[in-house]
Amino acid sequence: MKRENEKEKSASPGGPEINREDTDREETAHKETGHKETGAVESDLEINRKEMKREKTGAEEISRDKAEEMDREEAEPVETSVGGGLRRFYPLLVFLIFIAFTLSNLWWLKINQSPPIGGEPLHLIGSYRALADLKDGKIGDFLFPAERYYPPLVLQCSSIFYLIIGRSHTTAVMSQVLFWFILIFSAYLIGSRLFGPEAGLLAALASVICPGNSTFLGKYLLDIPLAAMIALSFYLLLKSERFTNKMWTYLFFAACGTGMLVKWTFALFMAPAFLYTVGNLLYEGFKGESKRKDTILNLVTLLASAAVISLE
Repeated sequence: MKRENEKEKSASPGGPEINREDTDREETAHKETGHKETGAVESDLEINRKEMKREKTGAEEISRDKAEEMDREEAEPVETSVGGGLRRFYPLLVFLIFIAFTLSNLWWLKINQSPPIGGEPLHLIGSYRALADLKDGKIGDFLFPAERYYPPLVLQCSSIFYLIIGRSHTTAVMSQVLFWFILIFSAYLIGSRLFGPEAGLLAALASVICPGNSTFLGKYLLDIPLAAMIALSFYLLLKSERFTNKMWTYLFFAACGTGMLVKWTFALFMAPAFLYTVGNLLYEGFKGESKRKDTILNLVTLLASAAVISLE
């Protein structure tokens, strides 16, 4: 049998060579198939990595959006169906408080026949002089009066009311209606920003019924205009976001300059809040070397603006 097999193998020409070639082809085919499978696996892994990266990025963006929404929800109180419906009428209620106070002021002036007391005569004389300068066309004396014991803004406003309504103590007192409006609405805005609309409504009501302010009902003094400008300036200071919002920052310093034209003591009342905010601004600004120059430049510019507005 062995001999026959050997004979058959020897009889088939190129038998061992053919078998060797077939084996080489099979090995090459296996290698090519292996390379293709490896490449496919690598491409699948790369695709999976990219998909995982996209999912991770999307998850980070979603978490960031959720964090921003949570911050907004914390900053803005959630409105209930009843509270949310009523809150839209709060500004109207504040305006009604202002109207009611104005009417009560007129009523008090009608029934109160006592003469002006305290500093009222001095302010009345100053407003009458401003009216005379305005009628005579002495604009320089009207804008820059020689009597500088008190700033001239309130007296100048009263002189304009005299031209329209007529000169009297009642007209002088009612000329401060603009400052009452500023005081009541500034109190509402401050309370709403810090603690919510309900607190703002209570603050507006408290601004007219608290003993300190109601004492000046029917009197021609500078205290209510002073309180109004302090409240307005404080609200604008809050809106400036530590002087990062340029528009509200300039409005704040404009209000400060105007407040100095009402009464000199304005600076004493605004100094604590202003210095506290400036301290925070300097601390945040000096933490980064690149922001230091801009911080100093903004402060110098804004202080100069307030000084120019307050000069007479």
